[in-house]
Amino acid sequence: MKKLIVVLLALSLCLGVSGAALADDAPLLIAPNPAAGGLITPPAPTLDEYYASGKIDEGQLPFASVRSVVLDAEGGMWVGTNGGGLAYKPADSEVFTEYFLTAEDYAAAADQQALLSQRFMLGSNVVQSLAVDEKGGMWISQAKTYDPRFATQNKGVAYVYEDKITFYNTIEAPGTVPNDYVQAIKIADDGRVWFGSFGGLTVFDPKTNEWKTYTTENDLPSPSVNSIEFDALGYVWFGCYPSGTGTKDDPFVGGFGWIDEETGKAFALPIEAPYSEEYQTSLLADAWVRDIAADNYGGVWIVCSGSYGNMQNKGGIVYYVDALGNGFSVEGRHLLGDKLTGNSEIRCIEVDESGTVWFGTWNGVYAFNVDRKDDRCFSAANSDWLAPAAQHTQLDNIYSLDIYGDKMYIGSNGGVVVRDVKIAEPMDKSEGIWLNVHPDGMNCFSIFNGLSIFLEVPPVVIDETTFVPVRFVTEMLGIHNNWDAAAPDKVTLTAENMKIELTLGSTEVIVNGEVQTLVAAPFAEDGRTLVPVRFISETLGYAVDFNFDTKDICIK
Repeated sequence: MKKLIVVLLALSLCLGVSGAALADDAPLLIAPNPAAGGLITPPAPTLDEYYASGKIDEGQLPFASVRSVVLDAEGGMWVGTNGGGLAYKPADSEVFTEYFLTAEDYAAAADQQALLSQRFMLGSNVVQSLAVDEKGGMWISQAKTYDPRFATQNKGVAYVYEDKITFYNTIEAPGTVPNDYVQAIKIADDGRVWFGSFGGLTVFDPKTNEWKTYTTENDLPSPSVNSIEFDALGYVWFGCYPSGTGTKDDPFVGGFGWIDEETGKAFALPIEAPYSEEYQTSLLADAWVRDIAADNYGGVWIVCSGSYGNMQNKGGIVYYVDALGNGFSVEGRHLLGDKLTGNSEIRCIEVDESGTVWFGTWNGVYAFNVDRKDDRCFSAANSDWLAPAAQHTQLDNIYSLDIYGDKMYIGSNGGVVVRDVKIAEPMDKSEGIWLNVHPDGMNCFSIFNGLSIFLEVPPVVIDETTFVPVRFVTEMLGIHNNWDAAAPDKVTLTAENMKIELTLGSTEVIVNGEVQTLVAAPFAEDGRTLVPVRFISETLGYAVDFNFDTKDICIK
């Protein structure tokens, strides 16, 4: 199924969509309705903590500022850090070893030959991204600095397989990665390896040994790609670090989108950072895509954020694009409210099999289950971390979230926390139409035969009757809305051998000429017409079930 993203992204993904007045035939989009109450205090989870001491000889993490965690086929944990290179812990041990020494460490070593006999050298001690291929080979990013004056310190990517290390960069392997600042690596199910760098989005096929790069000439909004994700529909998504200098004439421009490999083009939403007169610069964080995560329903979550220094922070910006290319955006401060303290922001995101969305921030990890009122916080403030008190707030400073099986691997400025990821049982929504009508939380999701679909507004419950935008019932149930501008208060829905006539503000409804009475009347809100979903569904012959525990409606 092709996504209708080219037009819909340009039309619907913008800040402040929740307050927009849209006609009933406008693209489906909503902003989430964040929970107003406090976070639930969770029971004590199963936790493992590996905090950095800088003491390699003691078998602990040699350096903090963890940027990537991956597991190999044996369950061993590889940890990439920003300044400490790469560390490894076997599955049956609690001891870390710094297997691959950086050039700096090698030069300072007292016995260099002894080190070389057991370890390889990396070209940089900054490892932002890691990936293990199906053969067990390890891909390691080797980007060290943004500063073009010191670009020679960036070494592209290193590949380690069977005791051999190979570098792919612009000097040693021209025609591979287009730029030596590589910041994202992802391996697809077909074995191809995708790289995000200052030179664009690159794919390597190990079966054919072919390299291909997508750039701004292929419609990427920026030449720098720093986030990669594969969605449930098989599309390759990317997020960009902004180009530009931040002036009025040359604003920061980033964005995100996906690649159509058949045409070789990107379908993207460029994001131009707004200019601040107060600070005399455009706001880089508004256009810097930091992380992307895909859910099980064909939808994709995107996080924009970045340090503002002393500027007023929005807490990051979260976007969602559903399976048809519709979406919403919401500022982190509106999504998490006072749960983001100080200048904190949402920095990374992950989605588990139950649909729970995990947000990594500067002051902890927050989990939201979209089907249930199940919002949780894991942080030093809740006494979740077991490390010494001096490490608590550092463990709150989250840089990466990775899920393997039933465990979440949390990379932070203080080390790695491994915790149970299971908050809720996954629900089978592969068939039927699903709506969630919980009064709190992100109750904006609708699932249609296993694909995520969004409403203009969340469902509204009045007198135990659930109302949804008329466009939802027409598109999902396959009926027509014969709206007449001369009678704007009338809603006439038609299907084969069926005609339903409703009037806004009236409980009287006419079905095939027969007058019936509704429990509550349809109404208009913010330019949208809302109608009773159960009545219309059952009139058309659908079965409607309501789960009182999860507040889910299922139409089949």
